[in-house]
Amino acid sequence: MEIPYDTKAKITTYLSVILIPILVGAGFTEATANIIIGIIALVLVGVVQVLNERWTSKYFTKQNPDEVCYPINEPDSDGQGA
Repeated sequence: MEIPYDTKAKITTYLSVILIPILVGAGFTEATANIIIGIIALVLVGVVQVLNERWTSKYFTKQNPDEVCYPINEPDSDGQGA
């Protein structure tokens, strides 16, 4: 399941608000600080996406209201149940 764009935008915004003043204060230019934040956001979103394949996160995934969590009891092509 892919992470929604809104969540990716929020992660990037939070990192920018927190890290740009720190990096600029440490002597980096604003462009370099943006590159560093972009790399951190890319790695963070990638790690979250890989972990999301194993475990469903209640923070990073939106719940689909149409999704039904009942087992499927329809017969397979060979006539056996699931």
